[in-house]
Amino acid sequence: MKRVFESRKSNTFSLSVGVGDRDISTWEEEASSLDYIIANQTFPKATTKVLLGKNANPGNIKNTVESFAGRASVIDTMFFFFSGHGLPDSINLARGKSTLDYPKDNLFHDLSLFPGRRIVILSSCHGGFQSISPNTLLVTPSQQETHAFGRRFFVDVLHEFIDASHAPHALTYLINSFLTNYHNRPYGP
Repeated sequence: MKRVFESRKSNTFSLSVGVGDRDISTWEEEASSLDYIIANQTFPKATTKVLLGKNANPGNIKNTVESFAGRASVIDTMFFFFSGHGLPDSINLARGKSTLDYPKDNLFHDLSLFPGRRIVILSSCHGGFQSISPNTLLVTPSQQETHAFGRRFFVDVLHEFIDASHAPHALTYLINSFLTNYHNRPYGP
């Protein structure tokens, strides 16, 4: 198997988004925890950003992706992690009694601004999505029509990143593991 991912020096970017409400703060904790593992253990030279609560909105997500894209090339990789409410056609950026739906069409369009590989991890209900652009790997425990997902998925993903930090080629390890262990769409064109 050709080692495409480590053939040249590449950069890693990560955007973790967590949106909880009054009763569920664990989603914000999940986003912060994954960011910490990526930045301090798995990819210590990664450029990372965390958006939590009211800062997690479509404008800030798009601005962060555009900022990453301005410094990235086609050999770079971006992780996008979302933990929160999911609906069949959107992710929900709920805050208390107010909600803000971010249609998945818009989310994936905004993520496609990044020129390299995109690994999208949706830890939410209704994580699946039909229309995914090339060079995007969707990792999710649930299909588009599935309501429940459970916290176990996040714990498994966190362990995958921790295990990858000990692998000689962390990115290849993660991609192979995600392709093997989770419901997802094919990677690449």
